Amino acid sequence: MAESNLVLERNKLINTLDTMADGVYIENQLHEVEYANPSIQQNFGDSHGKTCNEYFLQNQGPCCPWCKIDDNEQKTIRMEWHASLNDKTYDLIITPLNKPDGSYAMMGIFRDISEHKKAREEIDKRIKELEEFYEMAVGRELKMKALKEEADNLREEVKDLRSRMEM
Repeated sequence: MAESNLVLERNKLINTLDTMADGVYIENQLHEVEYANPSIQQNFGDSHGKTCNEYFLQNQGPCCPWCKIDDNEQKTIRMEWHASLNDKTYDLIITPLNKPDGSYAMMGIFRDISEHKKAREEIDKRIKELEEFYEMAVGRELKMKALKEEADNLREEVKDLRSRMEM
């Protein structure tokens, strides 16, 4: 009975992970990808028999930038990562998992923030353009005021010259 309940709970957990829109993977202490949900596989391909470095970086680097499994540092990290393989940017949460046998693994959750990041960059670009336009407009306004003052001064000088000439 206890074993069947455990299997049922395991299947519920796998079903939950498999239906998540966010990518989820688990790697063991040897850096082997033990699990990758369909969302992650859709973005990175089949994970079977691959290390995290092979899977996410195609061996382009010694280890994944978020990998803390060798540090024996059991803490959760969060970072932004751009995957050159699919040109997407992810918000990553990497957290340690204690396994029943006493070893530990790392679970990573990948949330695709590519569109959000592009929108944020576009907003930043527009803000910069508006600030530059504002500075230019203020500069022109100041120049126009200075030109008006200069024209007013010239008119006064002409008036003074005319009045002196009439004398």
